[in-house]
Amino acid sequence: MKGFPREDSRLLTEMVRKCVHCGFCNSTCPSYKVLGNELDGPRGRIHLITDLVRGESNDAIIRTHLDTCLTCRNCVATCPSGIEYGKIIALGRELAHAKFGRPLGDRLKRGVLLRLLSHPSMAGALLGLAGRMAWLLPRGLRRSLPRRERLWPLLNASPCTRKVACLEGCVQPGLTPNTNRALHNLLVRLGIELVPLGLSSCCGAFAHHSDRPDKARTQALAIMHTAQRRFTEGCEALVMTSSACVLEMREYPWLLRGDTAAKAQAEDFSRKVMDPSSLITPEAITALGIKTNASVAFHPPCTLQHGQGAERAGAVDELLQAAGLTLAPIAERNLCCGSAGVYSIMQPGVANRLREEKLANIIATRADFVATANVGCQFFLQQGLGERQRVWHWIELLEHLANKADMRYEH
Repeated sequence: MKGFPREDSRLLTEMVRKCVHCGFCNSTCPSYKVLGNELDGPRGRIHLITDLVRGESNDAIIRTHLDTCLTCRNCVATCPSGIEYGKIIALGRELAHAKFGRPLGDRLKRGVLLRLLSHPSMAGALLGLAGRMAWLLPRGLRRSLPRRERLWPLLNASPCTRKVACLEGCVQPGLTPNTNRALHNLLVRLGIELVPLGLSSCCGAFAHHSDRPDKARTQALAIMHTAQRRFTEGCEALVMTSSACVLEMREYPWLLRGDTAAKAQAEDFSRKVMDPSSLITPEAITALGIKTNASVAFHPPCTLQHGQGAERAGAVDELLQAAGLTLAPIAERNLCCGSAGVYSIMQPGVANRLREEKLANIIATRADFVATANVGCQFFLQQGLGERQRVWHWIELLEHLANKADMRYEH
């Protein structure tokens, strides 16, 4: 089919054939839980994609039900056949887009979001303008703006003996500017210097999930090229405080599968991409001397617990406990909060229902702190909580507690 590689069509056919249609996936699918429609669950979508490959699908039906998927991958954990659902839904969407395209209004909305959210300078300028004009905005939108905070001063990295590079992100510097600063300070305490990658670019996730895999590949190649320079300068890894960006960069080999040389480079690159929880040990956190008897409700984003693996979510749990925090158990912790990149904008009905349930479970814990590991989840949950309670990034929370322990500076 024009616009869709034959090799991808073959791959998609092979992957959907592995599905035995048992339906276990529906029991852990958040969109199926909310909508209750078989076609809004993984099994139903795989059926639709099978019809799509055969040329038997309906334009409106296939687009509607593929778009309701949050790509949380919760279903992968319960699939007895080892279905790679994340790849199936991505290829299915690419095939649907190649075959049917999208209505003009939908294309315009996605295009505007991609342009605004994947460019750090544009996202920052937009948020800054909204902050200055907040008094003109409706109350609901005004409450959605990120809280204005004084930037934390950066600790001196001169004693550090190790270096890692950091992709600062596109929307995060504007939404939660202290998160990257907290990572810098926390790593400095552990003897690791955080070096900015030096490239103002999105990791490719927004484009990849907005019908623009071509743009995502261009962004991936630029990041890989710049990161290689940092690696030759002594940086041992590339880290990112957003778990979604970490997952996207670790999956560059799949994104660049059509280019043999680029795929080989991406495989080497992906081995050097790390979630911060891979760099920090519980012993190092304990050595910071943090003393607290507070509790924390930690929501592990889907990109952390399902994308990167349950061991990553477990690693963050251990780091929080090493700081003396008690983990408050969240009911249905494995379910998505509804953010899912631009999903909360494109599918607000499902997203808001999921957030309501997630926040009800979080509030029920009565934890002193609420934390997560991805800027999208953090911002979306904060919109729901409003002024009732702050949502922290776990790195910022640890640095906040470490700072209180040694009083090196105040903020």
